[in-house]
Amino acid sequence: MPDRFNELRLRFNGYDLAFRACDEGVSYRCVLAMPDTITIVSEEASLAVAGQAEGVLGIDTTFMTHYEPTFHQAPLDTLKDGRRALLPTLVAVQGGPKIAITESQLEDYPGLYLVAGPSGGSALVGLLPRAALELMDYHGAHKLAGLDRTWPNVLGFEGVHGLEHNKWATDVTPDHNVTLPFTRMLAGPMDDTPGAMRNVESRDFRIVSNHPQAQGTRAHQLAMYVVYEAPLQMLGDSPTAYEREPDALDFLRAVPTVWDDTRSLDGRVGEYVVGARRRDDRWFTGAMTNNTARTLSVNLSFLGDGTYSVDATADGINADRNAMDYRRERSTVTRSTTLTLQLAPGGGYVAMLTPAH
Repeated sequence: MPDRFNELRLRFNGYDLAFRACDEGVSYRCVLAMPDTITIVSEEASLAVAGQAEGVLGIDTTFMTHYEPTFHQAPLDTLKDGRRALLPTLVAVQGGPKIAITESQLEDYPGLYLVAGPSGGSALVGLLPRAALELMDYHGAHKLAGLDRTWPNVLGFEGVHGLEHNKWATDVTPDHNVTLPFTRMLAGPMDDTPGAMRNVESRDFRIVSNHPQAQGTRAHQLAMYVVYEAPLQMLGDSPTAYEREPDALDFLRAVPTVWDDTRSLDGRVGEYVVGARRRDDRWFTGAMTNNTARTLSVNLSFLGDGTYSVDATADGINADRNAMDYRRERSTVTRSTTLTLQLAPGGGYVAMLTPAH
């Protein structure tokens, strides 16, 4: 992401207030110029949203949060009576764009929550715990706040409602999976523990703790390794499961851990997502859909010159009945090619595109 912005800095007694305007966002922060340590007595933050806006919200009722919410679309005035939105929060402005709200560079400071303003409507007010000591639940769920930008050796975080919940819950759905790139992933890498090999359609899903299933197709799971940002990826299933699935393991061996370029190609919150990533001269593209079957067109104009060999995993002809059904496809393409993807309910597609030297 280019670090390109205009900045306005206002100097006060002991601190600066810095505003930055980038091509697709704005931010502000306080920069202290005081020696040693200080105590922040209070902080106020309020956001006025035009019209009757809704949000894609991860809600909790306590400051001892695990940062692993499911996200639901709801009016902003839902955030009252003890209900608080975790960050990132995605706000859909009526008749306008979607606006993501998050924070970064939290060090020895509590994280921000959002609640409805006292006048109702679409106003949002920031709410902070009384002390950072109330945020000590770090079990695999560290709050995302830009730590990996300061310390590049930080590879990732959980803090996501991931596949482990399939052992006791039914809400890790394809709809949830295609909401995460627009919400939780905005804050940074997420260790979603993808790669389940026991794939079922949502209507067939059952909670079996010692033999867990995952909703969505095999191609849906493999596409997560491209769509989701996670420099330290997980293989969420057992070693023997991958030994029985050599095609999946061949693909997973080839997926890089870091990328040189990332493109968001298409998507709608909670419906579908299509992305592409490059390492050196090799591209990977991934697509995922919710529980609605759909046909997607993917323009490959992001490719370099010449011909590319494609090794793809797509939903099989029976994937709408047997989510483990997939097909392996090989073809050649150029930057003028447009792929047509047929995704089953809860389906996916993933491909590796290598220059044909």
